[in-house]
Amino acid sequence: MTKLKTVLFCAHLQFRKWRVSPRIYIIGILLFAFAFGEYRGAAELAKSQGMSVSCWMFPFYLSSATVRGTFGCITVLLFCNAPFEDGHTPFVLIRTGRKVWALGQILYILEASFFYTLLHVVLSVVTAVPHVWFSAGWGSVMKILASGTIQSVNGMPLLYWVDPSILENFTPFTAMLLAFISMWLVSVFFGTMIFCLNLLSGRGAGIFAAGILIFISYFSMVAGMIRYGFILQYFSPLNWASVSGVDWCRTGQFPPPEYAMSLLLAGSILFSVISVIAFCKKDPVFRKGEL
Repeated sequence: MTKLKTVLFCAHLQFRKWRVSPRIYIIGILLFAFAFGEYRGAAELAKSQGMSVSCWMFPFYLSSATVRGTFGCITVLLFCNAPFEDGHTPFVLIRTGRKVWALGQILYILEASFFYTLLHVVLSVVTAVPHVWFSAGWGSVMKILASGTIQSVNGMPLLYWVDPSILENFTPFTAMLLAFISMWLVSVFFGTMIFCLNLLSGRGAGIFAAGILIFISYFSMVAGMIRYGFILQYFSPLNWASVSGVDWCRTGQFPPPEYAMSLLLAGSILFSVISVIAFCKKDPVFRKGEL
């Protein structure tokens, strides 16, 4: 019980640093700006039709290659300071021990990814105010967006794409839950990967690996789709953050959910175990301050 409290202490110590970290404020601004640009088209469409858009827009946020790439870059920014060592770490290690401290950082990644995903959900509603409403169903505006009959509103192109198969096969709550879990798992995967590789090879290795995955995601949805078809989707974990990037509807085109979720979980666990073992054996490198 004492060790559990110490692990929680190590995790929550990182959250206290958020208040004085410019990086966190930059992330908040970027998320709001991109969410506003993505959801505002749907809100303007609702306004032009004299209706309100339902609050279930989040499952379709990562439908385009550009937005997925942006999400990947902001996720890297969230965890780019891994393995989270600074000038205070030596004093914390004396009190906690290496293993407990490392477990605390893994827990921090889990919790930070959860709140990061939750912020995406909140912004999907806030940025559409005052043209958003709470309903039990998808609503007329979402069905209009899914039909593709309207391409622009007041001269502004609609960048927000709604997958009609999701509307047909899932209730809004189920789609929201699947989208939340998918984004959360991908965020954890990126966080643990960056943490592990930065710990093993220096601060830049994890960021470089994440950059490769972001490139694969973008390439697989643009030029790669034309040349190689859907095969690259099986090697792009970032795409699995979207409900549309996983074959929940069993079309046979995208990776099945069992494949995607299993790899994300297995990868996150593997990176976490390697990180804890490596930190216990490796001499830590302490840095002053952070971005």
